[in-house]
Amino acid sequence: MKFVVVGLGEMGASLALTMKNKLANTEVVGVDRDEESLRLALENGIVDTTTTNLQTAVADADVIVLATPTKVIINYLHQLVKLPLKK
Repeated sequence: MKFVVVGLGEMGASLALTMKNKLANTEVVGVDRDEESLRLALENGIVDTTTTNLQTAVADADVIVLATPTKVIINYLHQLVKLPLKK
């Protein structure tokens, strides 16, 4: 399974780590605009891979979690409706 977490703040990172630890055979992908957050998440084993590119991250994703402030979630939703998502 491919599990994508957009936003690696406290909530997103906690969820990503929980999913990585609890679900076998799950690839956890972290997406964030902040390169430092991505680096720390990868170094601390919170995610398997990271990217700043939403389209790349959600390709073939089974689950997408938006763990960002509400205003940012709305922006991501507008982007997601334009992308080819797994059905």
